[in-house]
Amino acid sequence: MQFLYLLPTIIFYTLSLTAIYVSLSRGDEIDKKIAFSLLFAAVATTLSQGEHPLRLNSIKFLVIDCILFSYVLLNALKSKKYWPLVSCASILSGVVSHLIPILYIPIPELAYFAANNIWGYICVTALIIGVFIEKSTD
Repeated sequence: MQFLYLLPTIIFYTLSLTAIYVSLSRGDEIDKKIAFSLLFAAVATTLSQGEHPLRLNSIKFLVIDCILFSYVLLNALKSKKYWPLVSCASILSGVVSHLIPILYIPIPELAYFAANNIWGYICVTALIIGVFIEKSTD
């Protein structure tokens, strides 16, 4: 049962490392910056998790994701590619999902954690696909 709990994390870190490899081998400077920022945010989120109430964890995650959103948005505005905007949109949905427990809106914990995992997967997948598509059209 412990393995099933860790499986989404293992898959996410595998995707993140794949995104870094793809951005290092095929991407430009902005691709590399965004890939490493996604990995750093994932590590910071993992290290900040604890046996705290959902609201306290949401505040910590909100700070991390707001910093990530700002960084990716600044790089997306400098980029001539479209995939960073998809990443920004998915990060923004993660930021909004952190506000729900903070504002005391009742939500099942499973739905909260699923929403946070889904936006992370979309963001990293957009990077991988975007680097391949944008590179192949140049």
